[in-house]
Amino acid sequence: MTGSLELKATFSNSLDAHVFLSQQQVQVLFLDVAMPQLDGLELVRTLHNPPLVVLLTAYPQYALDAFDLDVVDFLLKPVSLERFLRAVTKPIWYVPSRQPPTTHSLSVPMPNMCACATTTFCT
Repeated sequence: MTGSLELKATFSNSLDAHVFLSQQQVQVLFLDVAMPQLDGLELVRTLHNPPLVVLLTAYPQYALDAFDLDVVDFLLKPVSLERFLRAVTKPIWYVPSRQPPTTHSLSVPMPNMCACATTTFCT
């Protein structure tokens, strides 16, 4: 599959991310639960019209809360590169007017992304 992601911004705290998200349109939000000032789940709850969310955490007990918020994917740290790449492609199916690629056409532009936390990816 070919495509691209355009990284719009990264943040080390959720309040700065909230300000950005209220002023800029993004299609996908990669978000860690453990964030200073406001955890990632609370950040999603405060957004009027949240983008698609891929949640990352080291704590499996947040999975139920995450899916109650309709996250696109839930990544448990440490995240392998293969698992991360699968999560990156999932939002394509959710973006309006996009169709899943067929076996004959695997070139689908990837949606924009706003990463709100840095994370370590292990292979």
